[in-house]
Parts: sequence; C-alpha cells; structure tokens
Amino acid sequence: MAMRFALLSLLSLTVAAACSDDPRIAIDAAVSVDAAGDASAPEGRSCGGFAANPCDATQYCDYPDGSCGAGDQTGTCKPRPMACPQVVDPVCGCGGQVYNNACLAEAAGVDLSAGGCPAPVGEFSCGPTFCELSNSYCRHDAAMPEPDAYRCIALPSCTDPESCACLSHEPCGDACTGDAASGLTLSCS
Repeated sequence: MAMRFALLSLLSLTVAAACSDDPRIAIDAAVSVDAAGDASAPEGRSCGGFAANPCDATQYCDYPDGSCGAGDQTGTCKPRPMACPQVVDPVCGCGGQVYNNACLAEAAGVDLSAGGCPAPVGEFSCGPTFCELSNSYCRHDAAMPEPDAYRCIALPSCTDPESCACLSHEPCGDACTGDAASGLTLSCS
C-alpha cells in the first residue's frame, strides 16, 4: 500500500512538473523512490510545518532558532552526520533529551532545542547548550533576521561572581538576569 501511494505521489508530481512552466514545481518534483517504496526527501527540502513533512531516514529536520517546529514552523532537511567527535559539550535536543554534543543529536535525527531539557548537575541552560554554574555565564545574542546565538563565557574576576554586578562592565551588562543558583545570562540585541 505504501509503495502504491509513493508511486502515485511521484506520478502526480511528475505530471504537475511536466504541465507547468513554474520552475519551483519542477524542483519540488525531484523526489526519489527507493527499492522499498519510500519517498526520500532531497537535501534542503522543507520539513515539518502544518503538513508535518518528514525528512528521509538519513536526514534530520533543522528548524530555525531552536524552535523544534513550534507554531507549525518549517525547517530544512539536512544530512545526518556519519561520524561525530568524542567531545562532551551537552546540548538539548528537540524532545527534551540531552546529548553529549550537537553532532550526536543530529546523527540521531534530532535538531537542537533552545530549551526544555533539564540541565546536567552543576550547569544551567544557555539556549541549546549548557554553561557551568561555577565559572561561566551565558551570552544570548539576538540579531534579527539571523538565528539567535548562545555561548558560554568565562566569568570575569570580580568580588561578587555570583550576581549580575560581576557582569556590569561586560557588553550588555545592564541586561543581566539570574543568580548563582540559576546561572547568569546576558541578553544582547
């Protein structure tokens, strides 16, 4: 049944592409059917959204800004990495699971989430990644229309490293939130 549906879908796309002068339709019709009858998504194809368009089994859906498709956002199909470094730099994946690094999440077919994962002990959330409570703060750069950027930065030397007063001389230091228990975050825009 799935094979017939895939073949009918491919036939419909082929007819639509052949009968149209619109080059976008011809590009969208570039869908292949493998021996098992599964349609595979070409790299760069739109995924997710209201129609919940899937990616191929060798791809993951990369959503903008770590949104994980919230609000019916669409993403882009990207290839899953074939090998990943053995680096421990925990990240939050869509679905709430923590992965040892971004590459391992993508290899599992999961995009990074801007939040929603419990932070490992001694760390706090910084977008899709985690910073160490004891010696770093999170810098969140929001630069529209580019995706938000998050990074952990070493705390500067100061007399009170557990409060926003420690970051008052940093760029965007007046936009500090948090404390020693929850972690310090500077939000710059």
